[in-house]
Amino acid sequence: ELHRYPGLSAVRGYWSEVFSAVRGYWPEVFLVFIITAGFGAAGLRALYKEKTSSLRLYLFLWLIVPPATALLISWATGMLYNVRYAIISLPAFILMVGLGLARNGRLFAVTGLVLLFTISFASIARDRFDPRYAREDIRAASKYLETAVEKQDRIFFSGVSVRPVLEHYYKGSHEIESLPVQLVKTAEDARNIFKMLSKDQGRRWLVLSRDWKEDPDGLLTKELVKNQKAELAAEFTGVKIFCINR
Repeated sequence: ELHRYPGLSAVRGYWSEVFSAVRGYWPEVFLVFIITAGFGAAGLRALYKEKTSSLRLYLFLWLIVPPATALLISWATGMLYNVRYAIISLPAFILMVGLGLARNGRLFAVTGLVLLFTISFASIARDRFDPRYAREDIRAASKYLETAVEKQDRIFFSGVSVRPVLEHYYKGSHEIESLPVQLVKTAEDARNIFKMLSKDQGRRWLVLSRDWKEDPDGLLTKELVKNQKAELAAEFTGVKIFCINR
C-alpha cells in the first residue's frame, strides 16, 4: 500500500492502508521495535561515553543525514519514500549497536547476540517459507503467455521495473509492448487505454505487475474488472493477466 501513495502522504493521510499492509505482522513488528530500541539505547549510551569525539560526530551524522535527506526529497518532490533510500545508514547503526554490546557487560553482549541471531534466522525462514513474502511469479506468467497467446494477439505490460524480467523469461514470438499512457491519472485515462486495447481485431493481453507507478490509484484495474470485454485470464503471485476481446 505504501507504493500507492507518494511522498509522506502514506504516513500523514492513509493510516488505514498503512495498517492493512502490516496486518498479521504486529508481533514481529513489536518484537523488532523493542529489541532495536534496546540495542539503540545501549549503543547511544556507549557512544556518549566514547572519548573520541570525532567518532561520535561521524557515526551521528552517518545515522541522521541519509534518512533526513530521503525524507526531505520525498516531501519536496512527492517521490515515494522507501526504506532502501536510507539503508546507507545501516552500517553506522550496526557499528553503534556493536559498541553497545561490547561495552555494557558480558551478560548483555551474550543476550544481545542470541536475540540478534534468533531474529535473523526467523527473518530468513519467513522470507523462504512464508507465502506472504513470495515474489512476483513472472516466470509462470511468461509460460502461460507462451501457450495462450495466438499469432494475431498482442501483449501489453504495465510495470516498467518488471518488464525486463518478463522479456527475459518470455520465449514467444510476440513483442512486449508498453501502455500508450505512461501515467493513469484519471478514470478517463483508464477508459481511453481500454478503448485502445479493444478497438482492433484479435485479442489483447495486459499483464499487470508492480503497476503502482503507471496506475497509482488502480484506475485501469477497476476499468478492466467492470468491463465485460475484459476477463481475468490468469493470476499468479504479484501478477494479473487480463484478456481483452476474448
